[in-house]
Amino acid sequence: MLDALAAQGGPVPAAPADPEKTVNPRGDFFQSMDAKAYREQGAKPAAPAPRPAAPLPAWDTERTGPRLSDSAPPLPKTPSPRPALGRSGAFPPLRRDAPPSVLGPKAERMETPPAAPAEPKALAEPALPREPVSPETRPFVPAIPQAELPGQETLEPPGEAPWRIAGELLRTYIVCESEAGEVWLVDKHAAHERVNFDRLKAALEPPMRQALLTPAAVELGREDGALLLEHLPLLEELGFSCEDFGGGAVLVREIPADLDAEDVTATLEEIAGKLRSGRSPAERRESLLHTMACKAAIKGGWKSGPEELRALIDKVQSGEVRYCPHGRPVAVKLTRYELEKMFKRS
Repeated sequence: MLDALAAQGGPVPAAPADPEKTVNPRGDFFQSMDAKAYREQGAKPAAPAPRPAAPLPAWDTERTGPRLSDSAPPLPKTPSPRPALGRSGAFPPLRRDAPPSVLGPKAERMETPPAAPAEPKALAEPALPREPVSPETRPFVPAIPQAELPGQETLEPPGEAPWRIAGELLRTYIVCESEAGEVWLVDKHAAHERVNFDRLKAALEPPMRQALLTPAAVELGREDGALLLEHLPLLEELGFSCEDFGGGAVLVREIPADLDAEDVTATLEEIAGKLRSGRSPAERRESLLHTMACKAAIKGGWKSGPEELRALIDKVQSGEVRYCPHGRPVAVKLTRYELEKMFKRS
Protein backbone atom coordinates (compact mmCIF):
# COMPACT_ATOMS: atom_id res chain seq x y z
CA MET A 1 0.00 0.00 0.00
CA LEU A 2 2.83 2.35 0.73
CA ASP A 3 4.35 1.64 -2.70
CA ALA A 4 1.01 2.40 -4.42
CA LEU A 5 0.74 5.71 -2.60
CA ALA A 6 4.32 6.56 -3.59
CA ALA A 7 3.61 5.73 -7.28
CA GLN A 8 0.59 8.04 -7.28
CA GLY A 9 2.65 10.87 -5.82
CA GLY A 10 0.53 11.24 -2.61
CA PRO A 11 1.86 11.75 0.91
CA VAL A 12 3.35 8.63 2.32
CA PRO A 13 2.75 8.17 6.09
CA ALA A 14 5.73 7.40 8.22
CA ALA A 15 6.34 3.82 9.15
CA PRO A 16 5.33 2.83 12.68
CA ALA A 17 8.19 2.73 15.13
CA ASP A 18 9.41 -0.47 16.67
CA PRO A 19 7.89 -0.89 20.13
CA GLU A 20 11.16 -2.29 21.47
CA LYS A 21 13.05 0.80 20.34
CA THR A 22 10.48 3.31 21.67
CA VAL A 23 11.91 5.65 24.27
CA ASN A 24 9.97 5.59 27.54
CA PRO A 25 11.06 8.67 29.55
CA ARG A 26 8.61 8.11 32.45
CA GLY A 27 9.03 4.36 32.66
CA ASP A 28 5.36 3.45 32.21
CA PHE A 29 4.92 -0.30 32.07
CA PHE A 30 2.12 -0.10 29.44
CA GLN A 31 4.54 1.46 26.95
CA SER A 32 7.30 -1.14 27.34
CA MET A 33 5.52 -4.47 27.96
CA ASP A 34 2.40 -6.29 27.03
CA ALA A 35 -0.26 -7.82 29.33
CA LYS A 36 1.40 -11.22 29.50
CA ALA A 37 4.75 -9.79 30.56
CA TYR A 38 3.02 -7.62 33.22
CA ARG A 39 1.26 -10.70 34.71
CA GLU A 40 4.47 -12.68 34.79
CA GLN A 41 6.29 -9.88 36.53
CA GLY A 42 3.55 -9.57 39.19
CA ALA A 43 3.77 -13.30 39.99
CA LYS A 44 7.44 -13.07 41.05
CA PRO A 45 8.15 -13.02 44.82
CA ALA A 46 8.84 -9.63 46.36
CA ALA A 47 12.40 -8.82 47.24
CA PRO A 48 13.25 -9.23 50.96
CA ALA A 49 13.32 -6.09 53.05
CA PRO A 50 16.79 -4.86 54.03
CA ARG A 51 17.94 -5.72 57.53
CA PRO A 52 18.31 -2.86 59.99
CA ALA A 53 21.84 -1.90 60.86
CA ALA A 54 23.26 -3.14 64.16
CA PRO A 55 22.88 -0.62 67.03
CA LEU A 56 25.95 1.23 68.12
CA PRO A 57 27.33 0.41 71.57
CA ALA A 58 26.10 2.69 74.32
CA TRP A 59 28.53 5.22 75.75
CA ASP A 60 29.79 4.08 79.16
CA THR A 61 29.83 7.01 81.61
CA GLU A 62 30.48 4.96 84.78
CA ARG A 63 33.84 5.21 86.51
CA THR A 64 35.83 2.00 86.98
CA GLY A 65 37.51 3.06 90.26
CA PRO A 66 36.29 2.43 93.85
CA ARG A 67 32.90 3.86 94.87
CA LEU A 68 31.79 5.55 98.13
CA SER A 69 28.93 3.11 98.55
CA ASP A 70 31.37 0.16 98.73
CA SER A 71 32.60 1.26 102.21
CA ALA A 72 29.13 0.99 103.84
CA PRO A 73 28.17 -2.37 105.39
CA PRO A 74 25.50 -4.26 103.52
CA LEU A 75 21.96 -3.99 104.89
CA PRO A 76 20.08 -7.08 105.98
CA LYS A 77 17.57 -8.31 103.48
CA THR A 78 14.79 -8.88 106.06
CA PRO A 79 14.47 -6.60 109.14
CA SER A 80 14.63 -8.31 112.52
CA PRO A 81 11.27 -8.35 114.38
CA ARG A 82 10.99 -5.97 117.36
CA PRO A 83 9.74 -7.36 120.65
CA ALA A 84 6.13 -6.49 121.37
CA LEU A 85 5.71 -4.37 124.51
CA GLY A 86 2.62 -5.01 126.60
CA ARG A 87 1.38 -5.89 130.06
CA SER A 88 1.81 -9.60 129.47
CA GLY A 89 5.25 -9.29 127.81
CA ALA A 90 8.66 -8.96 129.55
CA PHE A 91 10.21 -5.54 130.04
CA PRO A 92 13.79 -4.92 128.92
CA PRO A 93 16.45 -4.95 131.69
CA LEU A 94 16.75 -1.73 133.68
CA ARG A 95 19.90 0.30 133.71
CA ARG A 96 22.03 0.42 136.90
CA ASP A 97 22.09 4.24 137.02
CA ALA A 98 18.27 4.42 137.09
CA PRO A 99 16.64 6.29 140.08
CA PRO A 100 15.48 4.30 143.13
CA SER A 101 11.84 4.84 142.33
CA VAL A 102 12.42 2.88 139.18
CA LEU A 103 14.65 0.18 140.71
CA GLY A 104 12.29 -0.34 143.75
CA PRO A 105 9.55 -2.93 144.00
CA LYS A 106 6.67 -2.90 141.59
CA ALA A 107 4.26 -1.49 144.16
CA GLU A 108 6.49 1.55 144.78
CA ARG A 109 7.04 2.21 141.11
CA MET A 110 3.33 2.54 140.47
CA GLU A 111 2.69 5.96 141.99
CA THR A 112 -0.44 6.69 140.02
CA PRO A 113 -3.25 4.21 139.72
CA PRO A 114 -3.82 2.82 136.29
CA ALA A 115 -6.54 4.52 134.27
CA ALA A 116 -9.86 2.75 134.10
CA PRO A 117 -10.62 1.15 130.79
CA ALA A 118 -12.73 3.33 128.56
CA GLU A 119 -16.33 2.32 128.28
CA PRO A 120 -17.44 1.32 124.82
CA LYS A 121 -19.30 4.07 123.01
CA ALA A 122 -22.92 3.52 122.31
CA LEU A 123 -23.75 3.05 118.71
CA ALA A 124 -25.46 6.08 117.21
CA GLU A 125 -28.94 5.52 115.93
CA PRO A 126 -29.21 5.71 112.17
CA ALA A 127 -30.53 9.08 111.00
CA LEU A 128 -33.95 8.94 109.43
CA PRO A 129 -34.25 10.40 105.93
CA ARG A 130 -35.63 13.95 105.92
CA GLU A 131 -38.49 14.96 103.77
CA PRO A 132 -37.53 17.49 101.08
CA VAL A 133 -38.70 21.03 101.87
CA SER A 134 -40.18 22.85 98.92
CA PRO A 135 -39.45 26.60 98.45
CA GLU A 136 -43.13 27.36 98.89
CA THR A 137 -43.37 25.83 102.41
CA ARG A 138 -39.97 27.13 103.57
CA PRO A 139 -40.43 30.03 106.02
CA PHE A 140 -39.12 33.41 104.92
CA VAL A 141 -36.29 34.74 107.08
CA PRO A 142 -35.31 38.37 106.33
CA ALA A 143 -31.62 39.15 106.01
CA ILE A 144 -32.00 42.12 108.40
CA PRO A 145 -34.48 41.38 111.18
CA GLN A 146 -37.01 44.14 111.67
CA ALA A 147 -37.60 44.96 115.27
CA GLU A 148 -41.21 45.64 116.11
CA LEU A 149 -41.63 48.50 118.52
CA PRO A 150 -44.31 47.88 121.10
CA GLY A 151 -47.23 50.25 121.03
CA GLN A 152 -46.54 51.60 117.54
CA GLU A 153 -49.57 51.61 115.27
CA THR A 154 -50.18 53.43 112.03
CA LEU A 155 -53.38 55.42 112.23
CA GLU A 156 -54.81 56.87 109.06
CA PRO A 157 -56.89 60.01 109.40
CA PRO A 158 -60.53 59.37 108.73
CA GLY A 159 -61.55 60.54 105.30
CA GLU A 160 -64.11 63.25 104.90
CA ALA A 161 -67.40 62.24 103.43
CA PRO A 162 -67.96 63.49 99.87
CA TRP A 163 -69.79 66.75 99.57
CA ARG A 164 -73.42 66.52 98.67
CA ILE A 165 -74.28 68.38 95.48
CA ALA A 166 -77.43 70.32 96.26
CA GLY A 167 -77.79 71.80 92.79
CA GLU A 168 -76.51 74.39 90.35
CA LEU A 169 -77.17 78.15 90.30
CA LEU A 170 -77.39 80.11 87.04
CA ARG A 171 -75.72 77.15 85.32
CA THR A 172 -72.40 78.57 86.56
CA TYR A 173 -72.08 77.88 90.30
CA ILE A 174 -72.33 74.49 91.94
CA VAL A 175 -73.95 74.41 95.42
CA CYS A 176 -72.55 71.78 97.79
CA GLU A 177 -73.05 70.87 101.44
CA SER A 178 -70.31 69.33 103.61
CA GLU A 179 -70.72 66.94 106.53
CA ALA A 180 -69.79 69.75 108.97
CA GLY A 181 -72.79 71.83 107.87
CA GLU A 182 -70.90 74.20 105.56
CA VAL A 183 -72.15 75.46 102.21
CA TRP A 184 -69.74 75.69 99.27
CA LEU A 185 -70.26 77.66 96.06
CA VAL A 186 -67.94 76.44 93.27
CA ASP A 187 -67.34 78.26 89.97
CA LYS A 188 -67.34 75.41 87.46
CA HIS A 189 -65.65 77.44 84.70
CA ALA A 190 -62.73 78.48 86.94
CA ALA A 191 -62.35 74.95 88.34
CA HIS A 192 -62.34 73.37 84.88
CA GLU A 193 -59.87 76.00 83.60
CA ARG A 194 -57.44 75.10 86.39
CA VAL A 195 -57.74 71.39 85.60
CA ASN A 196 -56.99 72.05 81.92
CA PHE A 197 -54.02 74.28 82.71
CA ASP A 198 -52.38 71.70 85.00
CA ARG A 199 -52.90 68.98 82.41
CA LEU A 200 -51.42 71.03 79.53
CA LYS A 201 -48.46 72.17 81.60
CA ALA A 202 -47.55 68.64 82.73
CA ALA A 203 -48.00 67.09 79.26
CA LEU A 204 -44.80 66.04 77.46
CA GLU A 205 -46.44 65.73 74.03
CA PRO A 206 -48.75 68.02 72.04
CA PRO A 207 -52.46 67.64 72.79
CA MET A 208 -54.76 65.58 70.64
CA ARG A 209 -56.01 67.27 67.50
CA GLN A 210 -59.19 67.29 65.48
CA ALA A 211 -59.14 67.89 61.73
CA LEU A 212 -61.66 70.38 60.41
CA LEU A 213 -63.89 69.18 57.58
CA THR A 214 -63.56 72.61 55.97
CA PRO A 215 -60.29 74.48 56.69
CA ALA A 216 -60.98 77.82 58.38
CA ALA A 217 -59.44 80.99 56.89
CA VAL A 218 -58.81 83.38 59.79
CA GLU A 219 -58.13 87.02 58.81
CA LEU A 220 -55.96 88.61 61.49
CA GLY A 221 -54.29 91.47 59.62
CA ARG A 222 -50.86 91.53 58.10
CA GLU A 223 -48.98 92.15 61.36
CA ASP A 224 -50.74 89.49 63.43
CA GLY A 225 -50.76 87.03 60.51
CA ALA A 226 -47.02 87.41 59.97
CA LEU A 227 -46.45 87.05 63.75
CA LEU A 228 -48.33 83.75 63.85
CA LEU A 229 -46.49 82.42 60.81
CA GLU A 230 -43.19 83.18 62.56
CA HIS A 231 -44.28 81.02 65.53
CA LEU A 232 -45.67 78.01 63.66
CA PRO A 233 -43.65 75.50 65.81
CA LEU A 234 -45.20 77.02 68.94
CA LEU A 235 -48.68 76.70 67.41
CA GLU A 236 -47.88 73.05 66.64
CA GLU A 237 -47.14 72.48 70.34
CA LEU A 238 -50.51 73.98 71.23
CA GLY A 239 -52.34 71.69 68.77
CA PHE A 240 -52.85 73.99 65.75
CA SER A 241 -51.95 73.20 62.16
CA CYS A 242 -51.77 76.48 60.22
CA GLU A 243 -50.33 77.78 56.96
CA ASP A 244 -50.14 81.04 55.09
CA PHE A 245 -53.26 81.97 53.09
CA GLY A 246 -52.05 85.34 51.79
CA GLY A 247 -53.13 88.89 52.57
CA GLY A 248 -52.60 88.53 56.33
CA ALA A 249 -54.91 85.49 56.55
CA VAL A 250 -54.02 82.16 58.10
CA LEU A 251 -55.52 78.85 56.96
CA VAL A 252 -56.27 76.54 59.91
CA ARG A 253 -56.60 72.81 59.18
CA GLU A 254 -56.37 71.24 62.66
CA ILE A 255 -57.24 72.51 66.14
CA PRO A 256 -56.95 71.02 69.67
CA ALA A 257 -59.54 68.38 70.48
CA ASP A 258 -60.81 70.35 73.52
CA LEU A 259 -61.38 73.56 71.55
CA ASP A 260 -64.65 74.39 69.90
CA ALA A 261 -64.45 75.22 66.19
CA GLU A 262 -66.37 78.47 66.79
CA ASP A 263 -63.60 79.74 69.11
CA VAL A 264 -60.74 79.37 66.61
CA THR A 265 -60.71 83.02 65.50
CA ALA A 266 -60.93 84.43 69.02
CA THR A 267 -58.24 82.06 70.26
CA LEU A 268 -55.76 82.94 67.50
CA GLU A 269 -56.39 86.67 68.01
CA GLU A 270 -55.65 86.34 71.72
CA ILE A 271 -52.54 84.26 70.99
CA ALA A 272 -51.28 86.92 68.54
CA GLY A 273 -51.86 89.64 71.14
CA LYS A 274 -49.80 87.75 73.74
CA LEU A 275 -47.02 87.07 71.24
CA ARG A 276 -46.66 90.85 70.71
CA SER A 277 -45.81 91.33 74.40
CA GLY A 278 -42.10 91.48 75.12
CA ARG A 279 -41.97 88.56 77.56
CA SER A 280 -39.49 85.72 77.88
CA PRO A 281 -40.25 82.47 76.02
CA ALA A 282 -41.17 80.67 79.27
CA GLU A 283 -43.60 83.41 80.35
CA ARG A 284 -45.00 83.61 76.83
CA ARG A 285 -45.62 79.86 76.77
CA GLU A 286 -47.34 79.91 80.16
CA SER A 287 -49.54 82.79 79.04
CA LEU A 288 -50.53 80.84 75.94
CA LEU A 289 -51.37 77.84 78.11
CA HIS A 290 -53.66 80.10 80.14
CA THR A 291 -55.46 81.06 76.95
CA MET A 292 -55.79 77.46 75.77
CA ALA A 293 -57.05 76.28 79.18
CA CYS A 294 -59.62 79.08 79.32
CA LYS A 295 -60.93 78.49 75.79
CA ALA A 296 -61.25 74.73 76.36
CA ALA A 297 -63.02 75.01 79.74
CA ILE A 298 -66.75 74.81 80.45
CA LYS A 299 -68.42 78.15 79.85
CA GLY A 300 -70.77 79.82 82.24
CA GLY A 301 -74.38 79.16 81.19
CA TRP A 302 -73.64 75.74 79.70
CA LYS A 303 -75.67 72.84 80.95
CA SER A 304 -73.44 70.22 82.62
CA GLY A 305 -74.22 66.63 83.52
CA PRO A 306 -73.99 65.18 87.05
CA GLU A 307 -70.79 63.25 86.16
CA GLU A 308 -69.00 66.46 85.14
CA LEU A 309 -70.12 68.25 88.28
CA ARG A 310 -69.02 65.35 90.52
CA ALA A 311 -65.55 65.24 88.89
CA LEU A 312 -65.04 68.98 89.49
CA ILE A 313 -66.30 68.84 93.09
CA ASP A 314 -63.92 65.95 93.93
CA LYS A 315 -60.99 68.01 92.65
CA VAL A 316 -62.00 71.00 94.73
CA GLN A 317 -62.70 68.98 97.89
CA SER A 318 -59.31 67.21 97.73
CA GLY A 319 -57.52 70.59 97.60
CA GLU A 320 -56.04 69.97 94.16
CA VAL A 321 -57.94 72.91 92.67
CA ARG A 322 -58.10 76.15 94.66
CA TYR A 323 -57.44 79.02 92.24
CA CYS A 324 -57.83 79.47 88.51
CA PRO A 325 -54.71 80.19 86.37
CA HIS A 326 -55.49 83.94 86.57
CA GLY A 327 -55.54 83.90 90.38
CA ARG A 328 -59.29 84.06 91.00
CA PRO A 329 -60.76 81.82 93.74
CA VAL A 330 -62.58 78.69 92.64
CA ALA A 331 -64.79 78.06 95.69
CA VAL A 332 -66.37 80.17 98.42
CA LYS A 333 -67.42 78.76 101.83
CA LEU A 334 -70.42 79.85 103.88
CA THR A 335 -70.70 78.62 107.46
CA ARG A 336 -73.92 77.99 109.31
CA TYR A 337 -73.32 81.05 111.48
CA GLU A 338 -72.89 83.30 108.44
CA LEU A 339 -76.12 82.05 106.91
CA GLU A 340 -78.08 82.53 110.12
CA LYS A 341 -76.60 86.01 110.49
CA MET A 342 -77.89 86.91 107.03
CA PHE A 343 -81.40 85.97 108.16
CA LYS A 344 -81.01 87.62 111.57
CA ARG A 345 -81.17 84.26 113.30
CA SER A 346 -77.91 84.54 115.25
